[in-house]
Amino acid sequence: MRMLVTVEFADAGAKTGTHRVLVVGGCGDMTAPGDIGISLEEAKTLLNALQWEFVATQAAEITERARCCQQCGARLNIKDWTRRKIHTLFGSVLLPSPRLLSCACDGKPPRSVSPLKGWLARTSQELRYQAAKPGSVHSYRQAAATLHELLGVDLSFGHVGVRKATLEAGKPTGSRTDHCA
Repeated sequence: MRMLVTVEFADAGAKTGTHRVLVVGGCGDMTAPGDIGISLEEAKTLLNALQWEFVATQAAEITERARCCQQCGARLNIKDWTRRKIHTLFGSVLLPSPRLLSCACDGKPPRSVSPLKGWLARTSQELRYQAAKPGSVHSYRQAAATLHELLGVDLSFGHVGVRKATLEAGKPTGSRTDHCA
């Protein structure tokens, strides 16, 4: 049995509509007794494919909104493209990231701006949060191994990434002034 997985985006600009994500399942007719449902590997592949589609659509929306000059409304030209890799909870996503030429309507010479620069981090907040939880009670290597095994986190996000996420989670936020008396 095979299952065709598609997603449908609504109000997603150029990505609105139905998109085929992947086909899950093998070509075999018979399964072993007790072998029911999708496997862990199939689930990780499915989640990674869905994540890839979702992040790519978010990035396309952000880029499209940034293509209009804030002052005069003119459409900004694309100077060039680069690729950015983002570690997420369900695997890494490689995104095309444009650099736009700013408008010269304010009298300044055009400069290149990246609309995704402020939005994209190397690691998603969800991955940092989920890495910090096991990283705070287990060794960083054990926590990384668990994330790789169960969620499909990219292997390049290893114990160093878990350590960094755990230490960042323990930092005080803002300007709290709670002191023990």
